[in-house]
Amino acid sequence: MSERNINSPITIIDLVSDEETKELLLKKIADTKEKIAAAKKKFAELEEKEKIFRGKVIKVEAEIAWVKKRIADVDRKILDVSRASTRASEFEHHTRRFVSNASNPTLKNNFFIRKKSKPDEVPGDESI
Repeated sequence: MSERNINSPITIIDLVSDEETKELLLKKIADTKEKIAAAKKKFAELEEKEKIFRGKVIKVEAEIAWVKKRIADVDRKILDVSRASTRASEFEHHTRRFVSNASNPTLKNNFFIRKKSKPDEVPGDESI
């Protein structure tokens, strides 16, 4: 071994005495460093893709919220239309009843051709 300071750290290469083994270890270290660099590069690429996908997820979530809001609006309009159609059918029912009552002569006299009576007059009393 070469002359060293006693307190300096000893590397793995210094422990190996055979030159072939040293070269093999240096080659393995270089390969490992290359693999680490490639892994770091791949990791950085994956992080970038993750950021892109997170942005897309946020956009899709915003679109989903917009669609849900539109669906709620359509549901509310459907409910309004169904309420209006219920009222329209009630109105139609009352209109038919009104028209049928108007064509009935007995009810016609009672509902539609009422004579205005004087306050002291009793309706239907013709003797006065």
